[in-house]
Amino acid sequence: ESLVSLTDDAVVITDAEQRIVFFNEGAEHIFGHAAASMLGRPLAMLLPVAQRDVHTGLVRDFGHSPVAARRMRSRNRIAGLRADGTSFEAEASIARLEFDGGRYFAAVLRDMTELAQKAADQVRDLGALPNDKVARPMDGQDGLLVFRLDLDKAHGRAAHGFADRL
Repeated sequence: ESLVSLTDDAVVITDAEQRIVFFNEGAEHIFGHAAASMLGRPLAMLLPVAQRDVHTGLVRDFGHSPVAARRMRSRNRIAGLRADGTSFEAEASIARLEFDGGRYFAAVLRDMTELAQKAADQVRDLGALPNDKVARPMDGQDGLLVFRLDLDKAHGRAAHGFADRL
C-alpha cells in the first residue's frame, strides 16, 4: 500500500463484482472523489455513462481470459469521469489478482489531459508557421503528429547542414 501511495497515477482495485475496494491518493486527485466515499461503489461510476456497459463487459471478459495483465498502450485510450462531471482521456493498465479465494482487478490509470494539451499547443504553434514551411501531418500515432519541415526554406542552408550531420 505504501508504494501505490507514492504515485500520481490512480490505482483502483475492485472485487469480482467490480466494486471498489481500494482507491489511492492519485485516484482521489484525478477523479476528485475521496477514497472513503468510493469504497464499495461500482467502478462504472468513474466512466462516462455511454461507456459503462461496454467497459463492464470488457472487464468481465478479461477476468475469464488467459491474459493476467495488460499494459498501458497495449490498447486504445479510455475516458474517465471526474466528480464534477467532466470527462478526460486516460491510459490504463489492468491486472487480474487472485487471493484469499477471491478475484480482484487492479487498474493503474494515468490522466492524459496535460499531455494532450501540450500536444495541442505544439500543433497550434506549428500551425502559426507559413504553409510552405510545414507539410501536412503524415501520420498520427499516440497523439504525436509527424511533420516534414523544409529546413532550406524555414531556417536557411545552415540549419539544413546541421540536420544532415545528425
